[in-house]
Amino acid sequence: MDESVQEGSVVIIEDFLDFTTGRIKTFFDGDDNEVAHVDMSDPYCKDLRSLFTQAAEEAGIPIHANGVYVCTEGPRFEGKTEIAMFQKCGGTLVGMTGLTEMFLAKELGMCYAAIGLISNMACGLRGENLAQIDHDQRIAQAKESVLQIISNIFTTKPLTQDHCDCSNTVLHL
Repeated sequence: MDESVQEGSVVIIEDFLDFTTGRIKTFFDGDDNEVAHVDMSDPYCKDLRSLFTQAAEEAGIPIHANGVYVCTEGPRFEGKTEIAMFQKCGGTLVGMTGLTEMFLAKELGMCYAAIGLISNMACGLRGENLAQIDHDQRIAQAKESVLQIISNIFTTKPLTQDHCDCSNTVLHL
């Protein structure tokens, strides 16, 4: 949705806007009579985001940091007016599938990060039919770059939760 972020770009997601309604998004469903609240001050692990940014810079791979992911209820693409609203709300990129796992990882105290690969501009920005785009072709190079960065991070850096709050985000009442 951000016109400075073109097809084939890589976006590190920092925050989210959730416009979904029909999904189970929690392990705390009340079955065990446990009441818990999950802090979303830093929904995506700042350390993993930093490692990804550093590895991308070292590899000379351009990225966009601080993306705001808007998650919508699929399977349909969003309408032009919805996209305009999401832009006004601060959204950077939009999709249908990339949010529930972040909520669940937070509840489990796990570090979690998300990277967006841009396959198209949002509905109405270019006047193209999104169902007729070769999405795989548009993100092929970005996909290879992202896999290279992830591989480098997990084979060369010891990962701990010493510098983030991911393991301390649940308030049990």
